[in-house]
Amino acid sequence: MPEHSPSAEGGTETRILVALARIEERQNSMVEVSKASQQAAEARHVNVMAAISTFVPRSEIEKDNKAIHERIEGLEKRVDGIQNRVWGALISAVGAFGSVILTKVGLLH
Repeated sequence: MPEHSPSAEGGTETRILVALARIEERQNSMVEVSKASQQAAEARHVNVMAAISTFVPRSEIEKDNKAIHERIEGLEKRVDGIQNRVWGALISAVGAFGSVILTKVGLLH
């Protein structure tokens, strides 16, 4: 049987302490990696949620486009109606003015 000398026991104790220190260091490193991974996952989650909140389904876009086109068509009809009334008023004014001039000149009785 091998004898246990005090120096051998000291060497064993040192090796155990070094092994424990390595285990502790590895554990601390794993905790830091875990924290970093958690923070990265939270950042990805925030980005995904932001992207989802801005997502608009195609049907919504098409419905909005249809409403815009209907509104434009309605405005075009109103503008056409206004133009017709303006031109009608101008023609009436020119006609009345022309009648007055022709009456003054004596060509219209």
